[in-house]
Amino acid sequence: MGLNITRIAIQALRAGTLNKTANKLGDIISVFHDFYVACYLHLYLIWKEGNKTIHDSGYVVKGK
Repeated sequence: MGLNITRIAIQALRAGTLNKTANKLGDIISVFHDFYVACYLHLYLIWKEGNKTIHDSGYVVKGK
């Protein structure tokens, strides 16, 4: 799951999704870090609330 979260975060960075916040704060590293942690938190909440198993991991990452 860590590799998938890393891929998602890097894609967001490359797409410019984090630019507005990074420009406002003047620090891309902390913005990227916060986004990365938020992705993990989001995954955790989906996992716990939905009683997911490793069998569901592909669907969880894809958002289905």
